[in-house]
Amino acid sequence: MKVLVVNTYYSRGGAARAARRLAEALSVIGLRVTYVSIFPEGLSWAARLRYFFRVMADRLPGFLVAGRKVMFSQGRLSNRLFLKAINKSDADIVHLHWVQGGGLAFEDIMRINKPVFISMHDMWLFTGGCHYDSECGGYLKECGNCPILSSRSRRDLSYHNLAAKRKVVSLYGGLSNLHVIGLSRWLATAANASTLLQGGQIYNLPNPIDTVLFSPRSSTLRERLGIPVENRVVLFGAMQLNDLRKGGGVLKQALAEVMGPGVSFLIFGSGGEQFEIGCDAHFIGHVSNDMELAEVYSAADVLVVPSLQENLSNAVMEAMSCGTPVVAFEIGGNKDMIDHMHNGYLARLLDVSDLAAGIKWVIFNPAPLEIRSRARHKVLKTFDQAVVASRYRELYEKVVGK
Repeated sequence: MKVLVVNTYYSRGGAARAARRLAEALSVIGLRVTYVSIFPEGLSWAARLRYFFRVMADRLPGFLVAGRKVMFSQGRLSNRLFLKAINKSDADIVHLHWVQGGGLAFEDIMRINKPVFISMHDMWLFTGGCHYDSECGGYLKECGNCPILSSRSRRDLSYHNLAAKRKVVSLYGGLSNLHVIGLSRWLATAANASTLLQGGQIYNLPNPIDTVLFSPRSSTLRERLGIPVENRVVLFGAMQLNDLRKGGGVLKQALAEVMGPGVSFLIFGSGGEQFEIGCDAHFIGHVSNDMELAEVYSAADVLVVPSLQENLSNAVMEAMSCGTPVVAFEIGGNKDMIDHMHNGYLARLLDVSDLAAGIKWVIFNPAPLEIRSRARHKVLKTFDQAVVASRYRELYEKVVGK
């Protein structure tokens, strides 16, 4: 069986990393897999101009309506050349991942002439353009009054975009060729409840992870940073913490309740130095490869992921695979990975004190090795690449056979 795995970017972003991991996992179990990106690395100047135009066409309407930078994608500019290449390929199955940002139009997805699987890395597929809806629930009806766009109009850009998607589905005779994968139970449930995908073929299958690469490792990171051996280390990522959905403001308040003697903070990701918390903080910047990332996770006693809406976080899965417990809010895909007060801690949404209590529960727990072992075991049992790839193969075979 030949599978073509497609993502907008080759390696940039969490979706690209997840797409490549799936492609590698499927190859390991014997499928013939080709992984391609719509915008490859090392673009020529002409290709860069084309890329810039496509991204602007996709994002600019939302930016103009909102009057600020927002994650809102039109998905209405066709990519005919790439669509033609997909349809002329010898693939038996096309597995799309994140194809926004000027990658493919929604209509392009419906025009693929092979069985199409699409892994949803966010909510865009069934909304009027937002990637996360801030709990507005507009996709359950017809969108409009979009909070992402700061809109008070019922027939705003989100309304017209969702109407256009419905028209496309009707034009191509429904959703029979589209197999939608919610990486988390939360996202699969939301898709099933949406006006656009309701009644479609929707499955819940997670991303896979290489549990050999992401495994507990000996790390000299604490020593190199001068962190005392006896200190508890709280790790978090700084990337996009200025995004309200990422929960940076809530995290700062929670850390204020945790900081004190014997507690150090480790911050990875670009821009970490701007995250001022006034305590024993160590910034390690962007981590360039997975091996280094596994060492960072292994050096910490806990990872904190304060997102207010989240699908199936790579960081949560990676940390747990390294035996590092995670504290996060009880939302989205976090509940698929973290078992409360067993292998980590699920705090009540937006409850600063409960988030702080979760961090303390982990770092001052009298049985830390047991928690670490349970975190690792959960990933081995449920998300290991061999386990997950086999489930995908079974689904592919079922669809192709049908």
